[in-house]
Amino acid sequence: MKPLLLAVFGNMYGLANMSLFLVMINYIAALAAVQLLRGDLGEDTPMNFGDIFTSFLAIYQVFSSENWTSVLYSTTGAEIQLGQTAITALFITSWMLFANFIVLQMFIAVINENFEVAEELKKGEQASKYWASHQSQQGSASWLRRFNPYRWVRPNPVKVKVDLPANLVLPMQKSLVQDYSVPRNDAHSPSTQQPIAGPSRRGHYSSKSLNILERFFAGESKSNDLPMSTFKNGKPEPSANHDDETDRHLELLATVNAEGTSTQDLHDALYERRAQRADFIRDHPTFDKTFWMFSQKNPLRRLCQKVVQPANGERIFGTPYSPIAHPIFQLVLLLTVIAGIITETIATPVYRREYFLRHGLQVGAWFDVTETAFGFLLVAEFIIKIIADGFLFTPNAYIRSIWNLLDFFIMVGILVNITTGLIFIGGLSRFTRALKALRALRLITLIDIMRNTFQSLILSGAIRILDAAMLAILYMIPYAVWGLNIFAGKMNVCNDSNATGIADCIGEYQNTVLGDSFGFPVPRVWDNPSPSTTFSFDNFRSSLLILFEIVSLEGWVDVMGVATSITGPGLQPVTNNSQFNAIFFVVYNLMGAVVILTLFVSSKTGSAFLTKAQREWIDLQKLFRRQKPSKRPPTRPTNLVRGWCFDRAVHKHGWWSRAMTFIFVLHIFALM
Repeated sequence: MKPLLLAVFGNMYGLANMSLFLVMINYIAALAAVQLLRGDLGEDTPMNFGDIFTSFLAIYQVFSSENWTSVLYSTTGAEIQLGQTAITALFITSWMLFANFIVLQMFIAVINENFEVAEELKKGEQASKYWASHQSQQGSASWLRRFNPYRWVRPNPVKVKVDLPANLVLPMQKSLVQDYSVPRNDAHSPSTQQPIAGPSRRGHYSSKSLNILERFFAGESKSNDLPMSTFKNGKPEPSANHDDETDRHLELLATVNAEGTSTQDLHDALYERRAQRADFIRDHPTFDKTFWMFSQKNPLRRLCQKVVQPANGERIFGTPYSPIAHPIFQLVLLLTVIAGIITETIATPVYRREYFLRHGLQVGAWFDVTETAFGFLLVAEFIIKIIADGFLFTPNAYIRSIWNLLDFFIMVGILVNITTGLIFIGGLSRFTRALKALRALRLITLIDIMRNTFQSLILSGAIRILDAAMLAILYMIPYAVWGLNIFAGKMNVCNDSNATGIADCIGEYQNTVLGDSFGFPVPRVWDNPSPSTTFSFDNFRSSLLILFEIVSLEGWVDVMGVATSITGPGLQPVTNNSQFNAIFFVVYNLMGAVVILTLFVSSKTGSAFLTKAQREWIDLQKLFRRQKPSKRPPTRPTNLVRGWCFDRAVHKHGWWSRAMTFIFVLHIFALM
């Protein structure tokens, strides 16, 4: 939280200058507005431009864009008799556009300037991000390692003692890993396991479709699994293996200074690490057996491994997923999820009630059958995954992927809904019936681009979002205490505007609907004000609640209007009686709305760490992709009609183009 706070308020000199500029530009606009509108609005209007202070508040209200149209309509309505409606409307709208699209953006730019990363630090940040995205999946949750029984089991391998020279250990270990289909075609993606090759023909439509489906579900040949350690700590947890730090330094060195790094050395270190993992699996034969029953040679397990991806990196001794079976299975799941969503769209609670009224309370309605089928398929997927890679302590256990944990949570929720729905007709409670909405989350775990977006926006930035939210709450607490001490017990109002205070706010008064007609008696009530929402500063909870609403740029003008009308405890408010109370809300609105909202967009990731040369290269690639062959015929058509149409379409500055432009302009005026 401290780095975030320092980044926001690090450039205090720039923030102070920009704040002073903002106040001055509002003051200048207020001077012009007070000369244009002074005395034209009634005294009972809070923003009446009667003096420079109320003019400043009205101009600042337009600047904040909160209910600015009320200022526009009230001023233009007051100027109808004076014939200055058009001038007033032009002035208010011009100021609104200038303030929001220029002045406010300048203020935000000064804050965002503190979050800029120096060019010399960007490559280091890129290396750290590369490590987090490519190597974090190799780690596992610390609690899982503590309870892993194989940490305390003595190795019991089947060994054959052979004396070899020391320099042959690494080549043999590399060969061992390569024999088990570990890819080494991508030095920068060492943990990615490629699918097994299948028969295909170049250009065949079925192969293209399967490739599209594979990229749609599995991504561009990379692992999208995010470990629980990354979600828990906000950064990759270092692995317990002794060579993890060496791997990290090798990866960073290869990323930051690729030209000075030996690719072969990087390969050797990575394959040495895999060889050590392979040795550990061979030393503990039951470690890689799911449920201590299914070994890697078991036909059922090999079949399941072809259908699903591993949860934690590659399968060293396992079977890679099939580029045919895996996309087809994922497509079946996707279609099932979509069918379940469609079912819930049709079978709403109202539809179910009417269905049971027509057919009676019976088990086995068509929507119950579809929900049961959906739950059965999720259970089948779960069983396939745990048979393929295990559930808890195996190298690629089911719970080592946060996406699997999300799937498990969804499956449990849906099974609870299905079970209670079959036992109790209509469901046990609203809570259990609401669990069926979880099925829509399966779209996130099934589709690669959704997983990446969800990981970037929610999982990877969860810690930073919580930091920003905590800092925002801490910012509001002092203002809540100040507001409690300044306004407590002073904002109450009587619903009878003729009352002078709480002393005569008793009995009943005559209220009317339209003018003085249709009167009816109404009891007088001394209560908290309710211009748009009921609020008060009488206790800390209410004070913090209304300040939280103000920081969202909603309703702060109404609260400020009540505060500026305070006359004293137990007295009826009078418009603009305490105008200087508005300073509290102006300062809070300016700092809170701009600074706090900036906190949630201040975390720099992705393109923010690109160097200037990298940005230029990306822009050049985009330019190349936009270049397409011209669809214009290379020569003028010989046909008379086509040739005439060709000339009209190609020559943009002739008489035809001018005539069409003139007709379009006339059409616009006709529509006005």
